[in-house]
Amino acid sequence: MPGEKAALTVAAAICISTGLTEAVLAGPGAFGLGTLVRFIPYPVIYGFLASVGWLLCLGALKTLAGFAVTTATLSALFELSVMAHWLPGVAFALVALGVMHASNTTQ
Repeated sequence: MPGEKAALTVAAAICISTGLTEAVLAGPGAFGLGTLVRFIPYPVIYGFLASVGWLLCLGALKTLAGFAVTTATLSALFELSVMAHWLPGVAFALVALGVMHASNTTQ
């Protein structure tokens, strides 16, 4: 039962946040304020995207390794028993990146 309650809570949170995001983004779009985005400097956009990518990488490593990767746990990340968990995921990501790069250069 606790797992079901947690799943329902997560589903409700996703539904509510989706509705709020829709309202926040549809408001400016309905009034033609979408052109205001051009006033956001490119370094701000690049920094935001880089930080989102960094957080995604840390989250993926947390999922693969089984613990949060911090400066205190960085040495434990390179133990053989832990590397056996996250190294296949990194290898798959590198292969997928290589395939994507190869498919883009042939076109």
